Amino acid sequence: MNVLKRIKSGTPPVILGDGYQSFDFVYVDDVVEANILAMEKGVTDEAFNIGGEEEASVKDVVHALLEFTSSNLTPEFKLDEEVTMQRRVGSSQRAKRLLGYVLTVPLGFVS
Repeated sequence: MNVLKRIKSGTPPVILGDGYQSFDFVYVDDVVEANILAMEKGVTDEAFNIGGEEEASVKDVVHALLEFTSSNLTPEFKLDEEVTMQRRVGSSQRAKRLLGYVLTVPLGFVS
């Protein structure tokens, strides 16, 4: 069950490992916009990283979701679970240069 569903049901969200694995989260509307830009530019056979250019840990995202939902739940850490990906952060600079992609919805809580 995903984090928001667990929070909504009153069940503590689960974080695999220590939660310090980090990713470049991006709002779905920005991904849609990048795809529309690629279609409008007639881009074919190209690959682009589409990201928010802000790195955030899983732990920080879960705590932000708990705060945004006014939940008093405490995440459950599964420290014995193997976490294969520790960090995944891309650069959207190529998409910016070739498509005109610009992030419109920043994560907001990353410092």
